[in-house]
Amino acid sequence: MIALAPIIDQVKGVTGYRTVEGLFEFAALKAPPRALPAAYIVPQRESAAPLPRVGAHDQKITFGFSVILILDPPGRSTGQAAETLRIELRKVKDALFGWKHPEAADGCALAGGQLLELDASSLVWKHDFTCHYRERKT
Repeated sequence: MIALAPIIDQVKGVTGYRTVEGLFEFAALKAPPRALPAAYIVPQRESAAPLPRVGAHDQKITFGFSVILILDPPGRSTGQAAETLRIELRKVKDALFGWKHPEAADGCALAGGQLLELDASSLVWKHDFTCHYRERKT
């Protein structure tokens, strides 16, 4: 797994969110944070490509992670909620799409997203990204 700190720094630097944290902070949430919008970087999966030849120890790894975005309550206007979500997702995409993690072999790519929760206290969206890195052993 690659380090999450550079992803956190990138999202925080581009979006300006006061709360951009990682997996354990997200797991510890009991209620939405006070400063919204907030983002949490959560690793999701890793998958490895087959070794390219016998004896080689050089594998391409696909690392998937999510940005869990927590927004203010949408209010009574569904149009307002949709526009707010669109604006905040654009900020996250601008921060990560094409950005190259220091440990990665290429830039981050979009992998999808979904609504996780919508109620009177918050709107929670999960936006998925992938990047690749290499595991080598000589």
